[in-house]
Order: sequence, then C-alpha cells, then structure tokens
Amino acid sequence: MRKPIVLAPAIVLAAFSLAGFIIGCDISTLGSGFLEAKPAEASAGFRAEQLSTSKIRSGETITMPSQSYIGHWYTDNDRLDDLTIHEINSTIKFELAIFRTLLTNGIAKIENDKIVFNTDANFSGTMQFNENSILITVDESDFEYITAGTKWNFTVRE
Repeated sequence: MRKPIVLAPAIVLAAFSLAGFIIGCDISTLGSGFLEAKPAEASAGFRAEQLSTSKIRSGETITMPSQSYIGHWYTDNDRLDDLTIHEINSTIKFELAIFRTLLTNGIAKIENDKIVFNTDANFSGTMQFNENSILITVDESDFEYITAGTKWNFTVRE
C-alpha cells in the first residue's frame, strides 16, 4: 500500500496565494479552516441514508456488498472528494482522497455486524453501503485534519 499524502497547510496556502495573485482574487475570504474535513451534513447535497437496524435486530447479519460497488465514487458532481473501491472479497480494499487534505488506502471488514475500516492515515470508522451511495463515518482519528464524527456520503458514481 502507498503511504498517505498529506499536504502541509503552509504549502497549500502559499499555492493558493500565488494562484489568487495571478488571477486577481482575494484568498483572505477563504478563512483558516479550509483544510479541515467538513462533516457531510454541512456539505451541499448531503442525504443522510442509514442502514436499517431492523434487519440486524431480527437476527440477520451484515454481509459484504456486491461487486457492483467496485469503482469510483464522489461526494457530489464537483468530484472533489473521492472513494475508489478496488476489491470486494472477504475484505474491502479502497482508496480515499479528500480534497486538499489527504490520499490514503484502507481495508474494511465485517466486525460485530458492521463494516469497519482502518486507513494508513491513522483513522478508522464504519462504511455503510446503501442502494445508491456509500456512507463513511470516522469513529476514531489520530490524523490532525480529520476528527471523529466526520462523515462523507459518496452518491455520485463514475
């Protein structure tokens, strides 16, 4: 697996400052939090879709999603944040790219009737495979720019 790519805030800010100077826009309106991952609830177009817990309560167990989920997924039509599902077998191998924040690889597996994942960027959580989307929720994080509770809802498919 590749190591995560983390963009240092000073480098990104310098690049945006140069770009702003060239095209004549004021980057001071971006604010200081532009590198922080935003919870999906704050993102435009977020649709909260939860897996039904009634199936779990009735004795059925979670299974791995079908092979139809393999491919590229995006949080919206701008395609800034993307999830690439590489393989679905007894584990799910994926790559997560969050705009201006990181590129990381991860592996998910079923534990305690949930699909849980770990990444090489030191955060973990759950994946929910819905009819037309994949919801990723961060449960624990040692990564500076991604906090527990952060969610991404990947609804656009390539």
